[in-house]
Amino acid sequence: MGKITIICILLLVMGLTAFAQAPPEEVKLKIGLRAGLAIAANRVSFESDTLTATANGAGGRMLFGPMFDIPIGNNHNYYLSTGLIYASKRVGISISDKETGAVQEEAYSIQYLQVPALLKLYTNEVSLDTKVYFQVGTALELNINDKPKKESGRFIEDFKPIDFSILMGAGLELRAGLNTSVFAGFSYSRGLINAISDQIPTDNKLVVKNDLFSIDFGVKF
Repeated sequence: MGKITIICILLLVMGLTAFAQAPPEEVKLKIGLRAGLAIAANRVSFESDTLTATANGAGGRMLFGPMFDIPIGNNHNYYLSTGLIYASKRVGISISDKETGAVQEEAYSIQYLQVPALLKLYTNEVSLDTKVYFQVGTALELNINDKPKKESGRFIEDFKPIDFSILMGAGLELRAGLNTSVFAGFSYSRGLINAISDQIPTDNKLVVKNDLFSIDFGVKF
């Protein structure tokens, strides 16, 4: 968590140092569509006298949905960004028996509806009609479906109905018309809570937290 906090602070400082005063005209709500190509992975923590657990692979995923950039005051450089984003994630684990060496592998697809709350900061134009943006914040994620994709046994029995993540990202936004802009960038979502709600009985609790790395693109009106 200490590294995440430092990165967030650096993003905020980088954005703030590049800002210029906004033009005097009224700043309006921006509505857009966001899509992304993502790599989903997970982190595993497990201490047991009889078993070991490790993360098992990563997978390609997609995300998409409407987004809303709400101006903070009458300023073109400060926005609160939110939306309703469909985000598919993957959980993969390998469970090994310390005594026999037997390995059990499982992989699951989990589909979330993500409600982000991001501070989005823009620089002034770095070239004609082009700005750099930085964003950082959190997201509440609602589990709408989960299903096994691969299993040689069943160690994980159920997933929690919600997840909670830190989000951060950066990119370029290009003004393409009077009220239209397009953007491209990257983002990282780091899960903060254990995604598992139930497992087979063992001497300790398996902890799995999700990660999602995505290349984002979209349009705003």
